[in-house]
Amino acid sequence: DVCSSDLPAGALAAAPAMSLAVSQASSAAVTTKTTAQPTAVPACATRILWTGSEAREAADALVGLWPGSTCDQVSSLKALTGAAQKREQVVLAVECAEGSLSDDAMGLLSMLRAMPLPLQAQLRQLRFAMLVVAATDAGNAGERASTNSARGELTQVVAPIEQALSRFGGKCVASSIVDLQDTDGGKLEEAIAALQAGFTDGAPKPLVTATTTTATPTTASPTSTTTTTTAP
Repeated sequence: DVCSSDLPAGALAAAPAMSLAVSQASSAAVTTKTTAQPTAVPACATRILWTGSEAREAADALVGLWPGSTCDQVSSLKALTGAAQKREQVVLAVECAEGSLSDDAMGLLSMLRAMPLPLQAQLRQLRFAMLVVAATDAGNAGERASTNSARGELTQVVAPIEQALSRFGGKCVASSIVDLQDTDGGKLEEAIAALQAGFTDGAPKPLVTATTTTATPTTASPTSTTTTTTAP
């Protein structure tokens, strides 16, 4: 055995310092591990994009009732790709009149059909809801009843826009129909509730990481390994 008297004096002096450094390093490592906190998932912003004059009025009305939302015109595809890159949830307000898309909505559909591949790839993260805005003039009760019965058909009118975005990888979470001439009785609020529910139900769930610790026995038992096999 080597006695302390056989060691140089410098080694004896350095030993306590080395022991203290190792102890501090171990303590720091443990502290770093135990103070790690999960990253919070930020809430998604809401952007309402509109096509057509009446769709703009509907978007303005929604902004007034939907806290934290903003609205903008879909004048180019940059509005859609920008919202997708920012992970914003998009409400696409599309104006329809007399059973067909408005001129502005047709322009949007044409841009989507001619969209180059690099821009298509940017829409893979898009989460959107369709808001069909029925452009109707105020008429008598019979005319309005006829218009109300035909609103369900407008969903098929805007289907090409929804299908184009879905083909690029976007996800439609909800759809609703509104008429600015018939917004009494909380119908606009009902449309907003339906859209918000779609975003909530279709939101990606945050990943939860669980850490487990398995005790390791000090002595290995060969019989414990063989007991896990299935008996013939």
